[in-house]
Amino acid sequence: MGSGAIRKQSLGPIVEYQDLMENTPFDDVLWMLKVTGAQFRCMVLYMLRDDAWEGHTEFYQFSKGVRIVYRKSTHRLEEFKFRGEDIRDDQRLLIALQNYHYNNFEEFFHVPLETVAINMKPRVIATSVNNIVEEYFATHTGLDSHVEGRLVILD
Repeated sequence: MGSGAIRKQSLGPIVEYQDLMENTPFDDVLWMLKVTGAQFRCMVLYMLRDDAWEGHTEFYQFSKGVRIVYRKSTHRLEEFKFRGEDIRDDQRLLIALQNYHYNNFEEFFHVPLETVAINMKPRVIATSVNNIVEEYFATHTGLDSHVEGRLVILD
């Protein structure tokens, strides 16, 4: 999910339907794609380019198990891991994107969508992101958020 699509600082302790709609107002289709580790590395490095810090990029939420440590002064990824293992260039990773980000893939990630589609034909896996969020909250109670350090930026 693009970080800009999440509009509230916190939810709860009781989450009402209106809270969900205010939190994620851009209900959208969800796409699944398969990227190589090399493609994912290029995508992340592009997202973290210098002008990103001036507001000229999209930032994304990363799934549990992802650990990225980026040093701004050297423009290098010091850690690039999934489930504690280094992400290899030839490794295949499934990612999900909202329709807006899918439709602007090359602009937002600097990787041609055609090269990603070679790995696996992109496909719609849900027609409503909000339905997924609503279902998750309905089936998972007592959630507690905390910062895990999935994306760490160093000077």
